[in-house]
Amino acid sequence: MKQIYKRNLPLLGITEFFSFFGITAFWLLFLSQQGMSLWQIGILESLFHLTSLLSEVPSGVLADCFTYRRNLFLGRFVTIISALFMIFGNGIFFLYALGMIFSAWGYNFDSGTSQALLYETAKELKQESRYLTFISYLNGISEATRTLGMVVAGFLVHGWLIYTYHIQIVCSLLGILCIWGIKAPSIKMKKEESPTVLQIIQTVYQLFRKQSRLFYQMLMVQVMLTLITMYYFYYQSQLPYLQSWQISLMMLLSSGCNILAIYLANKIGQKTRRSWFYGVY
Repeated sequence: MKQIYKRNLPLLGITEFFSFFGITAFWLLFLSQQGMSLWQIGILESLFHLTSLLSEVPSGVLADCFTYRRNLFLGRFVTIISALFMIFGNGIFFLYALGMIFSAWGYNFDSGTSQALLYETAKELKQESRYLTFISYLNGISEATRTLGMVVAGFLVHGWLIYTYHIQIVCSLLGILCIWGIKAPSIKMKKEESPTVLQIIQTVYQLFRKQSRLFYQMLMVQVMLTLITMYYFYYQSQLPYLQSWQISLMMLLSSGCNILAIYLANKIGQKTRRSWFYGVY
């Protein structure tokens, strides 16, 4: 049985590769090429984040009520639906809006699910102490696959971005095959009663009351992500003025820095106190 759970580790890595292949990273530019105006793209961007905000808790409840594998399946399934809406949108705002909604749901179902499944797998293997190492590898794979996807997408910027969604569908199907081979932890399977939405909200509230520093840390992360998203929104409009190899090289260098940061965070986290990280924030 232990060998079966060991198989989860590489399968989660491969699943992460196919799930987060950053081939559609230039979707803002794609929408612009499809005739969407700047204000329409802004509405679509807002729709994505609003849907994600409203669906984060319900998707987490589903993970608690059922299994992490099912959430991963749902994430890949709705991502395929989203890609189909983008492919057949043909300049129609309403279809792109549906594509953004389903894309947000795909993100919600994936959000934190692989990490939670990895932690419970580590518990089954009696290796909770190595979770930080496991998660750093998983994050490294996520960043590397985003890099590879963006590098490939960089060569499709000049009029071929629609094919990035065809590639995304293929990756999602391959991801589903990998998820099928993952063994659900028995700790999760033996759970008799699942918490209600109200119980989850109460638990989160009590946690933030006891650990206010955690709340401010999470808030700071969201502020940083907001600033990054704003930059990400506007810089894509300048990409058509660059050559394909320049775009791909820029994506490769920036993601290389992220991978290095993930590696250093793991090493620093193992050798220093956590308060050091709070100081950074």
